Amino acid sequence: MSAAAAQARTAPAALEAAPAFLLVCMALILGGSSAGAASTLYVRLAAIPVLIVALWRLSGARPAIEARWPAIIFAVALLAAAVQLIPLPPSAWTALPGRAIVVQGYQAAGMPLPWLPISLAPDATFDGLLGFLPAAAMFLSVLTLDGRGRRALLAAVLAVAFLAVIAGMLQMATGPAGPFRPYAITNRDSAVGFFANRNHQAAFLLCAIPTAAYWAVRPAGKAWDRSLFIAGLAIAVFMVLVVSLSLTRSRAGVLLLAPALIGSAFVAARRRNGGLSWAPPAILASAGVVAIGLVILFSFNVLASRFHADLNEDMRAQVTPLISRASEAYAPVGTGLGSFQAVYEVMERPESMTSRYINHAHDDYLETWLELGAAGAAVIVAFVAWWAVTTIRILRRRAGEASLAMAGAVMVGVLLAHSWVDYPLRTPALATLFALGCALMIPAPGAATEPTGPRRRTSRRELAPA
Repeated sequence: MSAAAAQARTAPAALEAAPAFLLVCMALILGGSSAGAASTLYVRLAAIPVLIVALWRLSGARPAIEARWPAIIFAVALLAAAVQLIPLPPSAWTALPGRAIVVQGYQAAGMPLPWLPISLAPDATFDGLLGFLPAAAMFLSVLTLDGRGRRALLAAVLAVAFLAVIAGMLQMATGPAGPFRPYAITNRDSAVGFFANRNHQAAFLLCAIPTAAYWAVRPAGKAWDRSLFIAGLAIAVFMVLVVSLSLTRSRAGVLLLAPALIGSAFVAARRRNGGLSWAPPAILASAGVVAIGLVILFSFNVLASRFHADLNEDMRAQVTPLISRASEAYAPVGTGLGSFQAVYEVMERPESMTSRYINHAHDDYLETWLELGAAGAAVIVAFVAWWAVTTIRILRRRAGEASLAMAGAVMVGVLLAHSWVDYPLRTPALATLFALGCALMIPAPGAATEPTGPRRRTSRRELAPA
């Protein structure tokens, strides 16, 4: 193929990926807070045209059948939250669990009982529904992209992660009151990058690690000089990401580093022809050992102090029992998407009060059970099952971009694990990254994926012409 022909073939793919490329960059840079910052509005507004373009392209395309189940799960989650905004007569909503305190409030004010929705914080629930926009736009956009477009998005993730590392270094160099921290309420003793929370910065870096692993081993055709340059650069960024985790001082980030590295080994092990090669993972493992050695050498005491903190001083241990009781009290309908803070303020007791700012449960599964009830629990179970089954299929895949799909699976797995101790998916940035990972797990349009199972040998007689 001539250079002109190759350029003409690549240009449409680049244009098709441009909306999703810009959205993922914007979300990762401006969407680092879950507290309704003004920058979140910009990300949502940017997601609207991207979503429209994705729906228009999907109307004339046929995405892979594997996209059906995650799309259904997403639609059920959206519907479960939307139903919570439907006004109900007093005879209906007063019969729901946990609504006695609302009835008492109206009676004390001498007011008649109005029609009210299931959600105890309708404005927050509506805002939560709008929060689905960036993730929906990203998921649907990636479904229409081929391998080139999807690789461009991984390159964007890796580039923004490197910028986030630089931002974190500047934050540590200029101190807690430095000008490089994007949010007023933040962890001022840690590197937070473009986020408000150090744990979210750590989750982002962990998701970027399999992305670096993918670029470290992906062949670049016959351009060996270019291939070696990209591989060397990706390995260097891989090491920088591992070392930079120590600057976040995130315990969850340290604990999830091992699973992220193991997943990255599977990303690196997959060849384009579907086979396995353990030389690239060995190179990455060596780079990882060097990076971890640097962390131990220069940051061991700082990280150890985080793990030596008294469990009784951990805010999660103090609020989790109260949230668990509240979830049971409002089951099975829940309190409404996004209503956690309003409900927690009502149920908080003097013995559980703390000087810490509590806007989420720091356990997204528990918070989802509180807000969406049985429907939220069903969505979580269904999605985790889909992710597990699809990841196994990717591991057994013999054709297509198995390495690219595995990178997406590792990204999703990291965020699912991190959700046990935090709320990463409540931020537009990580929710968009989560949607990108889900879409990468689904074959690109027209991609060939052979069925799983043992490979049958083809004899020379079968290959001979008739």
